[in-house]
Amino acid sequence: MQYLSPFALFTDNTQDPPDKKAVLLAKKRLFAELELSGNDSIEIGAVPFTKNDIIAWFEELQNDRFFDYHRAIARDKILRSFLENLSIGPGDRFQEDPLYESDDFIRWLSPYFLNAFLFFTDTSFRKVDLEGMAALLANKLLMTETDAERGWAAIEKMLANNIATMEYYEEQCKKDKRTRIPIDKITDLLNYRYINLILLLPENRFSGARNKYAFLTMQVCIEIFNRDTTNREYAKITIENAVLLAVSEQGCSEIAAKAEEMRKITKKRTGRYAIWIVVILVSLLRAFSDTDNSNDIIKNAPVYILPSKDSTAHSRNPKTDSLTDSLIRSKIDRKLF
Repeated sequence: MQYLSPFALFTDNTQDPPDKKAVLLAKKRLFAELELSGNDSIEIGAVPFTKNDIIAWFEELQNDRFFDYHRAIARDKILRSFLENLSIGPGDRFQEDPLYESDDFIRWLSPYFLNAFLFFTDTSFRKVDLEGMAALLANKLLMTETDAERGWAAIEKMLANNIATMEYYEEQCKKDKRTRIPIDKITDLLNYRYINLILLLPENRFSGARNKYAFLTMQVCIEIFNRDTTNREYAKITIENAVLLAVSEQGCSEIAAKAEEMRKITKKRTGRYAIWIVVILVSLLRAFSDTDNSNDIIKNAPVYILPSKDSTAHSRNPKTDSLTDSLIRSKIDRKLF
């Protein structure tokens, strides 16, 4: 249910909403415009209004209580913008108005607020608008408990779809040992900013979804680590996001243990290749030291370095580059937490 302030018809100065006399004059003007247009509806603030919509809209304004509700919203630029434009900026806060504690006001406003909440949260998760989501949830959610649950349920459905995507790719790996999880298909669901978006949600309401999301993230990282050795660094960093997400102590400990296991395996492999490099260099130096022109030979000798299986990790598409996550972590932590 899209909100449109009736005071948008009069002035951009929302600090001084019009009185009832001005409202009646505006009603007559709208009817005249509708009749002259020859259409069944006219647009007000990009919202189509039929003749019946206009009648209902202005009849509500004849009620002193509802008139005061609209005036309160007109004075709160941030709230009005959220309801009408379905957006809120970083750090934006609604005004502190005693009316916002009124059950009657909440019941009246709730359908409008839910409409804006559903649109904005859906957009935030699709665009990973971490700052906008943080701003919205820092404000009082002016909805009834029933409508608030509808809003949370819509977000939970999005997370369930992500979980289903991870389950699908994990299942494909189980069916065929040659299958690799396509990182480009799941990286947007597992990156640090997206995980922090989930962390903004009420823990009590989303503990179950978070635990399952964390477990599937771990499973996906294990499959990538074991089957796609060129992307082991990505798996090693991404599994840390799962540790952050897990709510249960048991789940957190299990994921942390797997993350530590990955670090040890990577460290051991890196050490082994480093030893081979040293051995080759020493052998070259000994071979060249027996010649009279050793200085010239060594100066021009090629250096042979065994390629690491992880050496291609940083040549991937930036979207799948695991370094991006670690850089984003420090920026987000400084900005939000």
